Amino acid sequence: RDLDDDELEPCGACGECGDEDDVMLECDACLRGWHMRCLHPPLDEVPEGEWYCPKCLSSATGVAAPAENGRRMAHTEFLAGNLHLCRIECIWQEANGKFMFVGRWFATPEETHTGRQAHHSRREVFLTNNTDENCVDSL
Repeated sequence: RDLDDDELEPCGACGECGDEDDVMLECDACLRGWHMRCLHPPLDEVPEGEWYCPKCLSSATGVAAPAENGRRMAHTEFLAGNLHLCRIECIWQEANGKFMFVGRWFATPEETHTGRQAHHSRREVFLTNNTDENCVDSL
């Protein structure tokens, strides 16, 4: 099943995606979107610095459980370890007509020797020296 478009993130409160006039905040822990008008109390301005949604603030772990709405978003699949990031270094066509690429892989802090530290943000990734050849069909 294909991933849903990240641009259509539903609000964590009302479940609506809204339109381009609706300002949504993204939680720095769970990465869910929230309309500023749906928060209690509603926000008039985008807060400076990190912002955590009501679900994460009330969670024992500090990160709310994934939404159970059946939608697969790229960021939720990545955080769950089901999707990996790479930078495509080069693409070429083999003699048999197949397209190939060399990818340089990114790692999350948990995948490094030091693990996640307090100064790492939820979105932080590190470009590794790990590269390999892959068929473009795998993208």
